[in-house]
Amino acid sequence: YRREHITYWGSFNDVVCKKLTVENSRIVRFCSLKEAAVIVLTYWLGLLPFIPLVPGAFEVPIPGEVFRKQAQNLTCLQRTLFFLAERALNSKGMFVHLQRRGIPVYVWILNENQEFEYAFQKMSVTGVMTDYPSRLQNYLKSNKLNYFLSV
Repeated sequence: YRREHITYWGSFNDVVCKKLTVENSRIVRFCSLKEAAVIVLTYWLGLLPFIPLVPGAFEVPIPGEVFRKQAQNLTCLQRTLFFLAERALNSKGMFVHLQRRGIPVYVWILNENQEFEYAFQKMSVTGVMTDYPSRLQNYLKSNKLNYFLSV
């Protein structure tokens, strides 16, 4: 179909990611869970500038309102772990570093305007994944943001 230039694929599984790269290296691949963990860990250790980066895109969740509402039902320890994971995964500095190295940063799953605002304006992400593409499209148009919308 010759859609490699607009197609992204990947898996949390490192073995599957390697197979995807072998199958078609022209398609940008999201990093595996292992690769994402290495990126996050080396960023927080200050070593990220010194490691080669293989994946073509970095994809992480940004906990939205749904997650926050569910977090209210968690124990204190679970809420603390949730908070730490959110902070570790969602660092504007890390996102900017990756983008400067040519790796786009995508976050999921955002469905509300305030979540879009946070992702684009405060975190400087490349793109978001949403359950409501028309809502995202309206947000992008109303804020005069020039992003490619793929439905």
